[in-house]
Amino acid sequence: MLKKKTINKKGQSIVEFALSLPILLTILCGIIDFGWIYLNKYDLDHAAFEGARCASVYCDSLDDDELRVKVADKVRGSVSTVRAEALIINLSSSADSFTVTVSYPVRTLTFVASTLFGSTYNATGECTSSAMGA
Repeated sequence: MLKKKTINKKGQSIVEFALSLPILLTILCGIIDFGWIYLNKYDLDHAAFEGARCASVYCDSLDDDELRVKVADKVRGSVSTVRAEALIINLSSSADSFTVTVSYPVRTLTFVASTLFGSTYNATGECTSSAMGA
């Protein structure tokens, strides 16, 4: 009679888990990083919208310097996820429209985005609005 050979499979699941864990953690870190960057980008888009709206509302009643200060204050007051003092705010105007561009260096959280973008990602939000009287 032939003797049945028994195979011990007790360590197989640990080895499979150890092989798949780095891949799963990399995917999880990527989701966290890109979610963080998207949240900050969304916040900057909203701040640019608020600044452009403010510029279109107050364009007739304020001179250029006062308007820039008013828009900058509105933009800084409307952000929630970024440091307001680190914002780069640019207001440009044409004949009947205003464009507000807001930039912020978003620090990456994990190695995934750091590998792609470096230690910071320069997020930018932009909005164009026409003057209320136009």
